[in-house]
Amino acid sequence: MGEVELAALLCAFLAGSEHEARQYFDVSGMKRYVRVDCETDTHVIEVGLDGKSSSRDSVHQAPFFAHLTGKIPAVV
Repeated sequence: MGEVELAALLCAFLAGSEHEARQYFDVSGMKRYVRVDCETDTHVIEVGLDGKSSSRDSVHQAPFFAHLTGKIPAVV
């Protein structure tokens, strides 16, 4: 099972969560977005399963998503 499948399962178990939720932000006047693996009413959750580089990515993505949303960051 890969990261995408695990994130989908995690979100399925967390009532009221959204899998691959988009969060928009502006960079130099251009609208961009990132996808959060799993977002609940209170948390943004990143799944780092595909090796060391993916885990490191998740550790910096979760706080960025938290900054965008005002929610608590988490990494699984």
